[in-house]
Amino acid sequence: WTEAWLDDTLDSNGLFQSEVVRQCTETDPDNLKIKSVVAGTYGLDLASDSATLPSIADTAERGFTVTVCYCPNHQAVSSAACSERADYIQPFGRLYFWTVYLCDETSLDADCVARYGHALPQQPFRLRVSCPAGRACVSGSTTNRLRLFDPSDDMTLQNWDPSQGCKAAADKQSSESLVWPGGTTASGGSRADYKDFQGDGPMRLHLPTNSATEACFCDRDCAVGTNWLHVGSVHTVQEFAF
Repeated sequence: WTEAWLDDTLDSNGLFQSEVVRQCTETDPDNLKIKSVVAGTYGLDLASDSATLPSIADTAERGFTVTVCYCPNHQAVSSAACSERADYIQPFGRLYFWTVYLCDETSLDADCVARYGHALPQQPFRLRVSCPAGRACVSGSTTNRLRLFDPSDDMTLQNWDPSQGCKAAADKQSSESLVWPGGTTASGGSRADYKDFQGDGPMRLHLPTNSATEACFCDRDCAVGTNWLHVGSVHTVQEFAF
């Protein structure tokens, strides 16, 4: 893969104007947002359609995109095969990494300046989906939706897996632990760089400490299950300190 893409160019209303694509062989693999890896230990298994991906670094504070690159000489006997970035000449896709911000309700922090790692049970908050560069989010449309679900094994699957838990979101409502006025039809807005979900009021989680919910996001055609993506998790605090 390449370095993370630069931000898309947006107009004054946050609508998409242009993108800056990272080309294969242009940069070394990103090691600021993706943890450093040993060459040859990650990639796509064409026989099973599975992928082995590296971990995300703690320094990755928002959604980002990389170009995925292929080395056509990967089956060569030589130990030097696919050892240099110049060997990876074939781009075969873009890989979007999503994240969500946990913010105060809009009346307290409209720009989501303060971002939190955990939510307090039954206390108000809102979620902002950080859109990766490269038109990952539709610009100028408000058809996007967000739902929260209880954790399950299928939520740990990658978004391209048809069994990933968020794919059922088109036919389900959010977890009963989520209280969110107007949340069923709430839109995150029309900007291309983020979707900010407020609804008719802030969200609240009726959960105990040390609990979690899974965030599922759809950008368009939300009646279609395959358009729902897992974009992050929301955790409640582990304990209170007095």
